[in-house]
Amino acid sequence: MIKSHIIQAVAGEIPAAEEQIPPLEGQPEQQAAAVPEAIGSALTQILDALRELRADFFRLEQTVTSKWNAVGVRLEVLEDAMAQIRHGSNSESTDF
Repeated sequence: MIKSHIIQAVAGEIPAAEEQIPPLEGQPEQQAAAVPEAIGSALTQILDALRELRADFFRLEQTVTSKWNAVGVRLEVLEDAMAQIRHGSNSESTDF
């Protein structure tokens, strides 16, 4: 019996779902103005990050391309050296 009195007393202090507390004056307008402003700020940050990534990607692409070209040049030099070694070893073996 004491429990039910306590429950009723607490329940009476909690507003029912139908009883909503009205928002402060000006709050919806402030919220409405803040939402697009926050979205605009977030979009600006995202666009800045994308521009930075694009610039980084371009720099990396240039670095990879130059290194790839350098490897190609070294491979050609190595192939030439191997060809000379083969030709040199063939001429030495025919001298005997």
